[in-house]
Amino acid sequence: LGYHQVTDPPGSTRPPRPHGDLVRTAHLLSEELLLAYAAGQSSEAMSLLAAAHLSLNPQAREVVARLEQTLAAGMESAPVASLAKDALPMLLARLDEAPETAVVVPRPALKTGFEIPEPLWPYLQNRDWKSVVPGRVKQVELGVRIGQTPLALVSMRPGFHVPTHSHHGAEFNLVLTGGFSDLDQDFLPGDVSERGPEHEHDMRVHEDGPCVVLVARDGPLIPR
Repeated sequence: LGYHQVTDPPGSTRPPRPHGDLVRTAHLLSEELLLAYAAGQSSEAMSLLAAAHLSLNPQAREVVARLEQTLAAGMESAPVASLAKDALPMLLARLDEAPETAVVVPRPALKTGFEIPEPLWPYLQNRDWKSVVPGRVKQVELGVRIGQTPLALVSMRPGFHVPTHSHHGAEFNLVLTGGFSDLDQDFLPGDVSERGPEHEHDMRVHEDGPCVVLVARDGPLIPR
């Protein structure tokens, strides 16, 4: 996912920043993206990211619940004339359909050391870690993409530093376990870091343990 493309410059003496001194706020997906998820208009990749985010972050669930109520209220107030002529027959046909049998997906055998969010389970069956930076970074791809870039779980060792860089497109990092600092902010489990091509930033994993993130990125990293 590009982590091998940026490394600390030779002779760098920048000390790690203690994450206890950083600003602590909840970091949610933007309301625009959560609204698209609530309305069923997200891509498969972004729906997966949002579902995992909601499974870990109660504040994100509250936002989506509010958005769903707003969408429902809008549908109830829509004039009857605005509905397609075949809307009622289609709805009745769907009600007559036999309910689908729920598919039970087992927990993945992937070794993580933490509970993998259930929305990710179907995408991690029979998959394993691959080394990206030997001894420091490993990843497992999920088989779903944003453009040409696959979603992936990325595991980084304590203190690992991704130096200042930008992106060809958007990047989302959902923290599943551990934490990292980025632009003087602290990201902990359930938080999402959302960066666009206009952002230059660096990331440093907290020293108190490894960090695993779900990364969704629609372009490679651009080292400074």
